[in-house]
Amino acid sequence: MNRSKLSIRYQEQELLSTSMADPGLYKTYHHQSLHTLSGIELHNFSFETKRAHRLTSEYTQPGYKITLCAEGYAENISSRKEKYYFASMHALRYKIRQGSSESLLNKNSQVNITHIYLPDSLKPEEGWPGEDAIQSFTISPFLLQQAQLLLSRHSNTVFEKFETESKLFELLSYLIKPLSSSLEKNISPSIIEVRDFLEANREGIQSIKALARRAGVNEFKLKKEFKALTGKGIFEYQQDQILETARLLIVAGATVKETAEKVGYNHTGNFSKAFYKKFGYHPSSLHHS
Repeated sequence: MNRSKLSIRYQEQELLSTSMADPGLYKTYHHQSLHTLSGIELHNFSFETKRAHRLTSEYTQPGYKITLCAEGYAENISSRKEKYYFASMHALRYKIRQGSSESLLNKNSQVNITHIYLPDSLKPEEGWPGEDAIQSFTISPFLLQQAQLLLSRHSNTVFEKFETESKLFELLSYLIKPLSSSLEKNISPSIIEVRDFLEANREGIQSIKALARRAGVNEFKLKKEFKALTGKGIFEYQQDQILETARLLIVAGATVKETAEKVGYNHTGNFSKAFYKKFGYHPSSLHHS
């Protein structure tokens, strides 16, 4: 497995990303950044991979991080050895510690992702997950657009810098309290927790009965609100998450049989059929690409 490295240094407000542009690993690579008066940083990375590899991010300062994914998918392992994922039209919020995390990037993957770093001194008072929690939630195209507009602003005068700061905090007011969105206002918090649970646990299909019990609602309410929240039925949503994870495992070197067992399939043939139906190619072909 190939590797590349990304180092984040908050105090100097400097991003060392030259190794990410390695032509052996990336077909295209573009980076934009914004450093604000309050010490908050925004970094957008837009790239297409040439080969599958692990990207190591090293943090020399603790803080808080919001990740906005406009396009792409990857499996990540935090400095606490916890596994989490970023995926298109999703955001993550979590506390970062000094240390490193890894992202497993697929071959020929197109990724567009924005990282917002808050210094440890700017601890959010409300709406932030616990010390060791990683929270995933859906985001709208509007929020992604606002982040991109911030990155494209040219703030030269003091007034322009304060104006940019004001627009940044307006964006953060949405991202730090995601449950205030108009969509999720009409969804029971327990249903949102079920979605986040399925996002974090991708090994095996959870039954509707067990999920309804977990949410403390009847099965009809669970299915209706889950479909309204995600646009997918519960089984379809789980299978999509599981097959995305399976593809990453195979790219990382796992055999088709090992992968099928790990993600909860008893028969390799059934796994291969489901994989082909979703991606249009057989899982074994990834070992020859």
